[in-house]
Amino acid sequence: MVRIKRLCLFLVILLSNLAWADVVAHADRTELYDDETFQLSVTVSPIAELEQSDIDALQTLFEITRNYRQENHQSINGRSSSSITYLFGLQPKQVGNLAIPSFHAGNDESQPIFISVKDSSQRKDGLADDAVVLSATLDSTNPYVDQSVILTIELQTKISFAQGASLSDLQADDFDIEQLDTKNFTRNKGNSSVSVYQRILRLTPKKAGVYQLPDIRLTAQYPNQQLGRYVRLSRTASIEPIEVKPIPAEFPASAFWLPATNLTLTDNLSTPLSVAANEHLEWQITANIKGLDAKRLPDLFSGLESPLADNIRQYKNNPAFADSKRTDSTALVFTQPGQAALPAVRIPWWDLTTDSLQWATLPARNVQVTGSIAATVPAPAATSTNVATSPQQPEPLPASATQPADSTNSAIWKLTTALFAILWLATIVVLIWQRRSLPTKQPASTKPETRQKTPDSAKGFYQAIIASFREKGCSRNQLTPSQQEVLEMLENHLFKNGQAPDIKQIKALWKTVQQLKPETSETAEKNFTLYRA
Repeated sequence: MVRIKRLCLFLVILLSNLAWADVVAHADRTELYDDETFQLSVTVSPIAELEQSDIDALQTLFEITRNYRQENHQSINGRSSSSITYLFGLQPKQVGNLAIPSFHAGNDESQPIFISVKDSSQRKDGLADDAVVLSATLDSTNPYVDQSVILTIELQTKISFAQGASLSDLQADDFDIEQLDTKNFTRNKGNSSVSVYQRILRLTPKKAGVYQLPDIRLTAQYPNQQLGRYVRLSRTASIEPIEVKPIPAEFPASAFWLPATNLTLTDNLSTPLSVAANEHLEWQITANIKGLDAKRLPDLFSGLESPLADNIRQYKNNPAFADSKRTDSTALVFTQPGQAALPAVRIPWWDLTTDSLQWATLPARNVQVTGSIAATVPAPAATSTNVATSPQQPEPLPASATQPADSTNSAIWKLTTALFAILWLATIVVLIWQRRSLPTKQPASTKPETRQKTPDSAKGFYQAIIASFREKGCSRNQLTPSQQEVLEMLENHLFKNGQAPDIKQIKALWKTVQQLKPETSETAEKNFTLYRA
């Protein structure tokens, strides 16, 4: 019975120890400036985890610069104990009396701690006013949306800093911030010189409104000769409020908003323009912009006044950027001979100098598309031979000649008629002989084609296929659907960086095109194009 009582007492003590934990918080400083840090320790015995909600509450007022833990285990007279200490490096986020919240572990909690935080700009460091000067200057305080402004942060010093001097980073959710440059140089000021550090930022507002950006803060230490130790100093620089204007109502609603000081368009096309059907024409448009990052320019071909005609195929390339320029390029293929038109290019932009709407333009262009051989091939050889060798009908004789003047004239007329009849019969015989002998001469005519060298690349095969189409007066419409698909894949690969077809398929297509026969003149006139629109 006694043993049972002792066992119950032991269990009660054990359970009470599990539910109980001593939590003690301690700060090594309770008064400091807002640019300084202090250490907070939270000890829990026996070992237990702090609640995450307490740590989250701590972060609302303080930035945790470091965080680690230490465990302690000991045994005295056979009794063991353990504890864990959580160590936090903290820097206040604001000025005033700040409370460190209670920390909970088990059923116990620590007492809150109050910290007095003073404004570091009010710290007395014993330096002359011009010993350390921090400034922040904007080149404009009234920009439009997406109009970049330049912020120059400048620090002038006549003293040396210890290691660890730092300038705060600028953060603003409603701006895109990009650091353009940093500079270190010396500036003469009166009879002395000062060291100058500059940080140049580009700020681009995302939406309209009035904004007050946070101050720029310097935190550093310098050697104080009188005190014989390093003394902490701080400086702040305020940035003027920025009033961001909305996009003007007169700017085209469907256009890409471009606030700049200048924008010009140029291209690589000459005048007049001439290109063969089914040959590609490289068209490059370059925009040169000032006062705005060139990467903010839209696709320049999106500024076409009207879409390209159906008989013009287009293969775009990726844009290229250099300094303040953007270049877009495309390969154009004209599938029909005749007169083609390239539409004008007009891109609206807002002139910040005159505060008005402007247009960057390229004029419309006419392109003379010359026909391919397949489109201008003459009538078949047999027909042309028939025309060349057909007998000429005698011109009608004058009325006086139709009268039988004498027997000599009658004999000459009969002889002439017989001669023309013989020539006509001879022509028929020659044509019949040529038609019957044509199949036996075909291998000889195709012999040069069999001696053609096999291309060694996809581009070479494509050029050979196009050349065969033209030489034979054929078109892609004579290919099977699967062969046409291989040719389209090859075109997309060469002109649009698409996936290349298998080289075996390309070789098979090339051999097929070599064996094609010319189309009739009627079919060639209808299907002369090499590409499908």
